[in-house]
Amino acid sequence: IFLSTKIAQLVDVTNETGMNLHEAGSQTSNDTEIIAPELQAKADELAKSLFDKASMIEPTVTSDMKELVMEGSKLIGLEYSLKSIASLARKILSVHLMSLKTPNVKTLESIAENIGDCIRYTLVCEEGNYVQQVKHAMESLKAKGYTLKSFRNTWSSKTYKGINTNFIAPDGTVLELQFHTETSYDVKGDFTHI
Repeated sequence: IFLSTKIAQLVDVTNETGMNLHEAGSQTSNDTEIIAPELQAKADELAKSLFDKASMIEPTVTSDMKELVMEGSKLIGLEYSLKSIASLARKILSVHLMSLKTPNVKTLESIAENIGDCIRYTLVCEEGNYVQQVKHAMESLKAKGYTLKSFRNTWSSKTYKGINTNFIAPDGTVLELQFHTETSYDVKGDFTHI
């Protein structure tokens, strides 16, 4: 198996040290990357730090999110609003390994700093009040001191339909808020499990 110089620096192909195996993101083959123990440990450390910080603010943010709900809307998946340490570590490693195949290699630290869904919410709205609910949520969060970081409207997409936003909470934590209708939420779930 040919390994580029960049990957070879991080991967111990002898597999004699009991390394963890992780899927390397969205590969087209069944190849498995072998993660050097130091790299795994650093990703775990960064993930734990993100999780600890998010855990402190999550109850406040969840309370704020619950106040956004208008008649005919609901928050879905609150039990998953805080991404797990394992999931964060996988995401950090996956993005890093994918970046090794490009000229712009990303450090684990820079990836961790840019994770926007450590805390995430999904607001499902009735189609009749979707626009009103989105506007209400945006205005309410702004009034509470949240800053809009990104806004992506994917309703013109052929597959994923909805609005994805990232907000910066008053303490600096970045969170994700998705806006869906019942139909777009169901379709999203179908595509995520294909």
